Amino acid sequence: MDKETYLIVLSRYIHLNPVRARVVKDPEDYRRTSYREYIGAYKEKESIVDTAETLSCFSKTITAAMKVYREFVNEGIGERNNPMEDVESGVLLGSKLFIAKIRNMLHKRKPDEEIPQLKKLRKIIPVDKVVKICCNYYDKKAEELLKKGKEKEERQTAIYVSKQ
Repeated sequence: MDKETYLIVLSRYIHLNPVRARVVKDPEDYRRTSYREYIGAYKEKESIVDTAETLSCFSKTITAAMKVYREFVNEGIGERNNPMEDVESGVLLGSKLFIAKIRNMLHKRKPDEEIPQLKKLRKIIPVDKVVKICCNYYDKKAEELLKKGKEKEERQTAIYVSKQ
């Protein structure tokens, strides 16, 4: 997630899920959420939630940040904005520049068959471009290259490169 763009928006979206689901009217009333820790209403001494980064977007002082965060979340009640609609390939949330940067980083790494979403993010070379390059390399016309029958090195190469 591109936290510059989506951190607080996604946090608000998550904290308003119980309200959108009509489980509660106020996000503070839902006990199975970290929202109460974000607004200072959590009464336990020990917490496993790290609110610092998100709250630091609202104020330098924790008390003021909690107050402004509560106001920010409450302003979202009734809105239908869903940041999850902007998720790319099921795993990335961010600006076009952020997604391009991540794609570039992934391009340098070996594909991971265990994470299919990462495969979706890799740069895909269209088959027609592979065919064109193979035609140029082997000095063949596309019809020759694509013709079925006796399997030729050119055709096998184009199939292999397309699959990769």
